[in-house]
Amino acid sequence: MKKLLTVLVISVVGLTSCSKYSKSYSIGQELNGGIIIKLNSNGTHGVIASKVDQVTMFEYHYYEESLTIIDNYGSGWRMPNEDELHTMYSMRSSIGGFKPWYYWSNKYVNGKRTAIHFGNGTVTEFCGGGSHLCSRAVKDF
Repeated sequence: MKKLLTVLVISVVGLTSCSKYSKSYSIGQELNGGIIIKLNSNGTHGVIASKVDQVTMFEYHYYEESLTIIDNYGSGWRMPNEDELHTMYSMRSSIGGFKPWYYWSNKYVNGKRTAIHFGNGTVTEFCGGGSHLCSRAVKDF
């Protein structure tokens, strides 16, 4: 019984002490090839945005092609949701490299895909994803 209690105490101490050593991050910090744009409440997990566009308006890729390019960018990279894209727009100067054009989000409602114009912040819905827009990947960490 004493041995079991000792093991339990060591396990609890070990589990609680791990959180003391978890690295804490900050918004705007560079990490894993991107810039941190979102964090959880204790600053240990969040979302990073790539520092470069995976697809530009000059490459003439449709939404589905842009998804494939982002999927091939590397493990865990994905198309941002609308909220993440809004955050990227608000941080566009500190992240850098954005074109003054529309960027895809992963939002799809009633046959329309949502995009945000990074020149003026306009949110627009495009039918079926057939327009030639920019794409910038995000990744959870």
